[in-house]
Amino acid sequence: MFDRSLVKKESLNHLRHNWKFPLFVTAVTGFLSVCFNAKDLISSLFSFELSSPSVAGFIWFFMSPVLSMASRYFYLSFVKTREKTSFTTFLEGLNLWIKGILSFLYVLAKVILWSILLIIPGFIKALSYSMTTCILAENPSLEIKKAVKLSMLITKGYLFDIFMFYVSFAGWFIIMLLTGGLFGLWLAPYLNTASTFVYLFLKETALESGTVTHEDFEA
Repeated sequence: MFDRSLVKKESLNHLRHNWKFPLFVTAVTGFLSVCFNAKDLISSLFSFELSSPSVAGFIWFFMSPVLSMASRYFYLSFVKTREKTSFTTFLEGLNLWIKGILSFLYVLAKVILWSILLIIPGFIKALSYSMTTCILAENPSLEIKKAVKLSMLITKGYLFDIFMFYVSFAGWFIIMLLTGGLFGLWLAPYLNTASTFVYLFLKETALESGTVTHEDFEA
């Protein structure tokens, strides 16, 4: 298992005096999210009927994984080489848009298929696949199937730790909801930095144990 409190403390130390670009990335992605989802959100709040997603909501369905991939690309650079990371890094990550969309659809399909059997197996598989975006952002030339397999390998034995890691942020998410999402400007950089540290820990641990090799991360 990994020490959640140590990971979170290390993440905050890493962010200290270096919030500018993480906040900017959060503001940009948050602004786009509001722009594309505002109509559907307002409609759901003032209507008791389920309405079909708008065109903007449909576009966001595909845009969200692109921004997620670009954000992961940014935070991997931020954690590894903080001084060399800027908003341009995030823009570079947008070049992985095809990988972002296809990997999202592939993982989503697999989770849905497992969930058809039972909810719990689907949830377990979702945790098992959770490092796929990190792996692809760090190794863009990898095939998606291989990245998913590597995610399963490096998370093996750590699924409960990963689950509890995200659960430990529950209180912060409640505060974010109470502040209408504004607290997310602080929470998103913190969570993304911490989850990147978790990924790097899992990868390094798997490499040291021989579960995976450096060659596995090459195309």
